[in-house]
Amino acid sequence: MKGYLESGPLPKLLNMNTELKPATPQTLEELKSAIINRYDSMSKRLRLVGDFFVQNPNTVALENLVVIAGEIDVSPSTLVRFANFFGFAGFSELQQLYRSQLKGQVSGYRERVRHASEMTGAIKEGHHLLDAFSGPQSLAIENLSVDISPADFDKALDLMSNARIIYVTGARRAFPVAYYLCYALMRADLDVILLDGVGAMHKNQLKRLTENDLLLAVSYHPHADETNECIQIAHERHCPSLVLTDHSIHPCKEVITHGLQVKEAEMMGMRSLSTSMHLAQCLVMGLLCRQEDQVSG
Repeated sequence: MKGYLESGPLPKLLNMNTELKPATPQTLEELKSAIINRYDSMSKRLRLVGDFFVQNPNTVALENLVVIAGEIDVSPSTLVRFANFFGFAGFSELQQLYRSQLKGQVSGYRERVRHASEMTGAIKEGHHLLDAFSGPQSLAIENLSVDISPADFDKALDLMSNARIIYVTGARRAFPVAYYLCYALMRADLDVILLDGVGAMHKNQLKRLTENDLLLAVSYHPHADETNECIQIAHERHCPSLVLTDHSIHPCKEVITHGLQVKEAEMMGMRSLSTSMHLAQCLVMGLLCRQEDQVSG
């Protein structure tokens, strides 16, 4: 090392170290991938910021530094550190990425967010709850076609249509969506098994799972251990997995074959299931449309 330094190539060595640093993301997709890939190396507070930025891109684009920090319950300086962590000079440069990427949506979303805020500020009793709750839920469903790309939706349909048997699982709050998926897929004449875990038998219910099947999981934060275990078993059996989740940073992100992110509305501390049910219906209808095209074709 001494001789190497004496020969004078130190500036070159520093350049090599600089080149090893991850490139600054140029698009929201690149930033999202960077957050997921570097999630484990972030501090607890930076993870909170990363979670929020992945799930609330419109808020990041529309609000100022202080408001966003208040939403996450961190200091404004934490947002600056988060921006620096991914190579941005400051928070403003990072926010500009969101604003430029969402330019075609910002004006509409701003008015919709304000409208939803006004609705939730209505009298929260009796019949008025119908108005207060319907606004945010309608907005969440309307945004679903923006949040999920055509390619991601088609890939989900590919996995479902190619499966010999679809194993469906979902625990606690996710169970109603899983149960509906099982019901609807049965009505579509597909072979489906609901992993209800009665008697703690979910492992036994996966006994005949093969690489020709599909594990369809519904998993919300905080993710149920039983669901995570099913995903891991599917991975060990070389069985593809499709996960409907409210968070792209899932504990099993490394082994999930494909995921669809669902952003549910939250009213008075209660998270909705409307968007998930809507997506479940669209997936089943998409399969039925494919079957019809195959028959007519």
